[in-house]
Amino acid sequence: MSLDTSMSNAFYDPEMYSLKIGYAPRFDRIYADELAAVPAGSTVLELGCGTGDVLLPLARGGARVIGVDSSADMLAHFERLLRDEPDEVSDRVTLIRETLPDVPSTGPVDAVILPNDIVSHLVDDAAVDRLFANIHSVLAPDGLLVLDIAEFDVVELGSIAAAPHGLTRPHGFFPYTGDRHLRVEEHVAYDRAASVLDSVMRYEVLEADATVGSVRYRKLRMHPRLAREITLSLRLAGFEVTAVEGIGHLLGKEPGGLEDVLIRARPAHPTSTDPHPGGI
Repeated sequence: MSLDTSMSNAFYDPEMYSLKIGYAPRFDRIYADELAAVPAGSTVLELGCGTGDVLLPLARGGARVIGVDSSADMLAHFERLLRDEPDEVSDRVTLIRETLPDVPSTGPVDAVILPNDIVSHLVDDAAVDRLFANIHSVLAPDGLLVLDIAEFDVVELGSIAAAPHGLTRPHGFFPYTGDRHLRVEEHVAYDRAASVLDSVMRYEVLEADATVGSVRYRKLRMHPRLAREITLSLRLAGFEVTAVEGIGHLLGKEPGGLEDVLIRARPAHPTSTDPHPGGI
């Protein structure tokens, strides 16, 4: 058997993403709960919609949804899933290809969501500021913004930065197709000066006889940020931050390493006593 060692330069591989291994624990239930109070028929805009694991359940629940993603492959996968949905669900879904921090001019929307720490994929701080300003321009005055981030433990980042060639850590073995399995590991390197984390996920497909049939890779560059950095950027963009809370326990994750944090915000409204509500 010939060994396939194809390298995928994009992190956004629909097949690997759909396996729910490695980065991006799935937040569909959490976002459904967050938007439960949004009136039926409201418009929800998701930035970084991927294959629709968060957005599609919202459409099934009656929301009009707009999914935005930079990956044509991910959007194509989402479109294929929509073919199996009833017309009343698929008719409520609009998909747009766009690269953040740009946000399509959709008209006022009732809610904007950014699941799976999509903000960290913007390495430049100025791009985050621009993203929140663009979201502010499309969000209705009484609209809701919800996003999550994964706060890295500073000790963990320090240990990665101290390793001359980065660190390799196993993620384990997972069922794949038929009697095959995946062995997954991740190599990470952290540039302390740039605050940038480079990750390469390696997927070995193990055949039934335990031989390696193929190897695939996904590469990701991200800028881990603290909740206080995100809330500062939101306030400067004209938002009122209404809640910041840890949600790792809701995902069944053990403490340490990564702490998942949910942030809620709404457009701030000027008052006679506070002429600059976006300030700090």
